[in-house]
Amino acid sequence: MSTSSFEEPLSEIAPTSSFGEVDATHARHLVIECLKKASDGSQPLQSIRIATYVLLEGVVYYEIEVVSNNVRWNISRRFQEFDELNQLIESRVRSTKNLPPFPQKYIKTLTDHFNDHFVKARLSLLDNYLRKLLSSSKLRNNDAVLSFLTPSEDDIVNKIDLKDSVFEPRLYEEDEEKSEKRDLSNSTYSFSPSNRIHSNPNYSTDSSEHENHFRHNGLDDDSFENCEEVTNVTIPATQTLKKDHVVYQINVENTKKDANFSLWTVHKRYVEFFNLDRLLRQHFARWPALTAKLPKLPAREPKMLVNHLHNRFIERRRILLEYYMKALLAIPQVSCRPEFLEFLQCN
Repeated sequence: MSTSSFEEPLSEIAPTSSFGEVDATHARHLVIECLKKASDGSQPLQSIRIATYVLLEGVVYYEIEVVSNNVRWNISRRFQEFDELNQLIESRVRSTKNLPPFPQKYIKTLTDHFNDHFVKARLSLLDNYLRKLLSSSKLRNNDAVLSFLTPSEDDIVNKIDLKDSVFEPRLYEEDEEKSEKRDLSNSTYSFSPSNRIHSNPNYSTDSSEHENHFRHNGLDDDSFENCEEVTNVTIPATQTLKKDHVVYQINVENTKKDANFSLWTVHKRYVEFFNLDRLLRQHFARWPALTAKLPKLPAREPKMLVNHLHNRFIERRRILLEYYMKALLAIPQVSCRPEFLEFLQCN
């Protein structure tokens, strides 16, 4: 993990009147000034998110965008650095009960750590982790957190005008108007039609024809574009009922409908997500190329070993289920299936 200190002298900082890229030395001083103000509580960091990730020399790096006092900087961190930060924070708090959920570790020989769905699911958990740290009055000024957010010489710093600028999405397209009002507990990404996987307009019931199409054409055509019943889905909240089980609140949106009918809410238990996943995999089993595109549902964990009513468990599952649903929505062959539409009560 980066060990850069934000306790650096600020005496040589010169005022900057123009916006845009600034020289590296001055840029770093601007960031250090922001971090010092965050440290003493006079001006907390304004926003943070993980915009995207890159794979470099066999290592996944997550690109973090931070904004404070009209200064935006990008820092790249690998999972190991997040893990070191989390361990440091856990060692300094009396109880870890109220800490945000951190991604689980997996054995690399058993899990493909470069799989796109694996990386994006982990990204969503890490993004939530940083946002929750920033929203905590006890943790956002922690020196370990601020040191983690201190840019190195290779990181990028820009001075921006927040009145005219918002984060530019890197991984998925995002409704900018909504992103400014989005609660820190929500995920940062949304799948849009421009990122969807398309299928053959000359749809056939012959499985061999489908297999050849999926293998050779990469699912790039448009036959399902006109059957969009859902344009966005989020899982912003959960509820524990009778101290026995958890239900997940799914907010469903179809921007193509009249405003009075464009939003609705569905409540589902985990077992219902599990059954949806089973039905979809059964239906698409004839087409391995498409089945391979399906995201993995968060795994079942035995209640005798894991407390399913623990806040961190519930929050982790909520985030992963939201990613799962958004990833399904991005595949038109799935989002048009009766099982998927019935699950979201599109009738």
